[in-house]
Amino acid sequence: MQRQGRQIVGGAANAVALRLLARHTCARDVPRPGGLGEPAFGRVTAFIEENVGQHLSLGQLAAVAGVSRFHFARQFRLRTGESPMAYVLRSRVERAKQLLEGGGTTIGGVAAALGFADQSHFTRTFRRLVGSSPSGFARACRRRAAESTFFEVVGAPGGGLHSAGLDR
Repeated sequence: MQRQGRQIVGGAANAVALRLLARHTCARDVPRPGGLGEPAFGRVTAFIEENVGQHLSLGQLAAVAGVSRFHFARQFRLRTGESPMAYVLRSRVERAKQLLEGGGTTIGGVAAALGFADQSHFTRTFRRLVGSSPSGFARACRRRAAESTFFEVVGAPGGGLHSAGLDR
């Protein structure tokens, strides 16, 4: 009886582990056989990157690929492991991360530039995909930049406490 209980617990643990792995693995990084051909996929991803801030419909993306909407959706999912619209959303968040790292723009400005309905929608989506708020992400980027600048000055030849202004 104990052996059967261990098998059930072991099976449940494996199921949970697989579910967690599937949920936290980036679908773009997993090579998949079949799906949308390389030329069509290249055209679609280039189109998405060029128009990431615009409203993109499944019909537009399918037209770029040269296939029907339904065939495109199936083939795209086979190729990437995610829906075309999830890919577009992830691309928008990746572009948002670049804009926030660069600084000089507001969160509302990033949201508007990338086609989000409003700042709240952008913040919810960003937090869901990145794991932190846009403001927290930008703050962490500024902190890393300040730390790297500090260590470059201190660690530079002829640097040290005096050149870093820390001898006072």
